Amino acid sequence: GEGTCPDGYSIIAGQCLSVIRFKPKFHKDAEIACNQQAGTLARPKDPQGLLHYYKQKNYKVGMWVGASDANEEGLWKWSNGELLPADFPWAEGEPNIFYGNEDFAILTKTGFADYPGSLDAFYICEPLGEMRRRRITYYNVVKHPTV
Repeated sequence: GEGTCPDGYSIIAGQCLSVIRFKPKFHKDAEIACNQQAGTLARPKDPQGLLHYYKQKNYKVGMWVGASDANEEGLWKWSNGELLPADFPWAEGEPNIFYGNEDFAILTKTGFADYPGSLDAFYICEPLGEMRRRRITYYNVVKHPTV
């Protein structure tokens, strides 16, 4: 249930996420905003599931996630350095470099796309692992006080 996620996060597509749908931001500002809620831009464990959720909700505006090819053009990685899975659900014809230098991944209703960091989008955060563990430990202490 929701109790397993830190404040402001809920279970979406099998993990704790926070979908932010107000005040669209540049990529770097979206990352800062996630940091401010003890998180980072999401690295969806189930990208297909997240895409399905987005479509079900009938969202229209793209959302930043934590994937980029900024370090090496064409080599897409999560922010923790892991490569994106081979079956990552890119939209048809994506990733492309339509605007020139598009280094960051965005979720759209047709799939994920690459997008310039200097355009506005909504964004999806996930809690930072350390924070998440600490939070759960804290809950356990509350539930089972050792007196």
